[in-house]
Amino acid sequence: MARTPLVPVHIERRVGDLPVLRPDGERMRLGDVWATQPVVIALLRHFGCIFCKDQAAALRAIVPEVHALGAELVMLGSGAPQMAGFFAEDYAIETPVLTDPTRAVYDALETRRPSRLALADPRMILPGLRAVLHGRRQDRATADRGDERQLGGVYIVQPGGVLAWA
Repeated sequence: MARTPLVPVHIERRVGDLPVLRPDGERMRLGDVWATQPVVIALLRHFGCIFCKDQAAALRAIVPEVHALGAELVMLGSGAPQMAGFFAEDYAIETPVLTDPTRAVYDALETRRPSRLALADPRMILPGLRAVLHGRRQDRATADRGDERQLGGVYIVQPGGVLAWA
């Protein structure tokens, strides 16, 4: 589903009505996150992923910049709601962390789920080492943390559900 910034696509019909959960388990419509302002949506692999922890730390640093531009940053995982809460708390994330345990959003956005063998790619060693040096630790992927084979992505969605960048 990767798109260039020059080819906006309306995704409201595709994913706007899909339910996501807040850390307290409250259900909400995904399209509500972009109803009134542009949103950067960061899809995380799972809440125990070493790379997602590194990504969350980098994204946390730009939240003030995103807010200054009149936008919001939302992190979306695939684990249990309470794990989204633990993730937000552990990494001091002061922006919404939501979850989609059914992975319906991931499927609708056509994100990839490679084989387990693909996840053992040697090119992951250096970034993994870098993340460890930053103090990140890989947690075992369990059903409550999310799907270990799910890959993430970053999307910029304008009000009304116009996908500006993926």
